[in-house]
Amino acid sequence: MTFSELAKHRQSVRSYQDRPVEADKVRAIVESVRVAPSASNSQPWTLIIVDDPPLKDKVARATFSSTISFNQFSLGAPVIAVLTIEKPRVITQIGGWIKTREFPLIDIGIAAEHFCLQAADLGLGTCMVGWFDEKAIKELLSIPRSTRIALLITLGYAAEGYPLRPKVRKDTVAMSRYNTYRQSHPDVFGRKEYTQGLSQTCRTCRRGNGVAPHADAGRGALQKESFPFLVGRN
Repeated sequence: MTFSELAKHRQSVRSYQDRPVEADKVRAIVESVRVAPSASNSQPWTLIIVDDPPLKDKVARATFSSTISFNQFSLGAPVIAVLTIEKPRVITQIGGWIKTREFPLIDIGIAAEHFCLQAADLGLGTCMVGWFDEKAIKELLSIPRSTRIALLITLGYAAEGYPLRPKVRKDTVAMSRYNTYRQSHPDVFGRKEYTQGLSQTCRTCRRGNGVAPHADAGRGALQKESFPFLVGRN
């Protein structure tokens, strides 16, 4: 498939077949993470593949509790990957301090997307998980106390008949600009008309009330959408 098709095919999978993931596919995913770009080539991550069933189940159980149960699906994944945050190169640390930017987190986000896109290309499903008992997982995997865990990624074959969901996203008019933050897409609407419409919608969006401007935002119209909170990304 093309990259555009792959990007639309990748989605968070929360139900898996009781089927192991082939070792060569896991190695291919690891290789894709290895070649991910990073600031100053710091590669500030360690990727831990957890595929031993008893250990994997213990890690999975550290992602939910009796009161916070939305990650229970992780028990069904045959593999769980853990990405830790490692210290970047000195030049990256200095640059991050000067610019007040967390470059390692940006880099790990890129590496995680490499993981998920490669998995999708191999016919596998993934879900990034950001809610977990970090202390428990550190103990299970012998991760040093000073090392933080960035996120977990479940991996496996999606359950039979698992639907490919339509992407619920802002449209291109709402999420992109050309040449300036405030004004964009003059080819769709006149510059004055678009800017007027944008000024009407931005105040609403900034309140975080789930109202998003769509293709008709330039005419001052709004379309309401529901964006459910999910710790695992869509």
